[in-house]
Amino acid sequence: MKKNLKRNKVLLTSLLGLAVVASSTAAFSTWIFGYIHKTEENQLTVKVDTTTNKSVVLTAKANNPVIKVGENAKVEGQTYVNVDVYESALQITLDTFKVTFSEATIKPPKINFELKEADFNKVNVASANDYFGRPTGDYTYIVLAQESITLAESNYTVEANDANGNNVWSINDNIVEFGWGTFFTYAPAGQTTPAPTKPSEFYNQNIEKKGEAEKLTAIKNGQTELDNMKKALHDGGKEFTLTITVETVDVTPIV
Repeated sequence: MKKNLKRNKVLLTSLLGLAVVASSTAAFSTWIFGYIHKTEENQLTVKVDTTTNKSVVLTAKANNPVIKVGENAKVEGQTYVNVDVYESALQITLDTFKVTFSEATIKPPKINFELKEADFNKVNVASANDYFGRPTGDYTYIVLAQESITLAESNYTVEANDANGNNVWSINDNIVEFGWGTFFTYAPAGQTTPAPTKPSEFYNQNIEKKGEAEKLTAIKNGQTELDNMKKALHDGGKEFTLTITVETVDVTPIV
């Protein structure tokens, strides 16, 4: 085994695994209630480290490390809640994303993603009197939409060996996707319409259920919930931790 690779951190696991840790805060799109209110935009910064496990190095870097927490499509039809469209919302692009390994027999089959639980990303509904009918329990604002990438010839490129003769794979599948958490995707049992997948759907469905005299109150409650999300995810310099791990297996043939 060659010993000329940089060893920033060594992970002692049963697999030859290694992790890239990204710390990030949150930025926000605009939700418009009654076509009046606009929330504030804030930037989410991602810091990516490089971790080494013996002869395998995973490198992940974002040149524009900003996650936009918002929706990327207008709401169609008559609505109570619309949005300012946020292009490339809820994702990070890794401009440098590669695996370098010294032995040709060590093949990385998969890359895993994990978003560490954070208290500021949780919403506790402690009362059965939640305005929009959520049961008591813990809910989340945002989640990781993808947990892994299976490496195949279609999603990586074999580059020329580096100066030390190590193998280099550039990962083409370089966008990490996030999604909306259970706070915005809850639907009661027996609901005949599809469950909501994002805030605008959640509030439009639930405001529609209210009587005419209560719709303005429902709009105000929805606006307050989104303002609370902005405060929870952004204010005070809070950070998420995203861990990216590459798995490797030794495919040396048995003689």
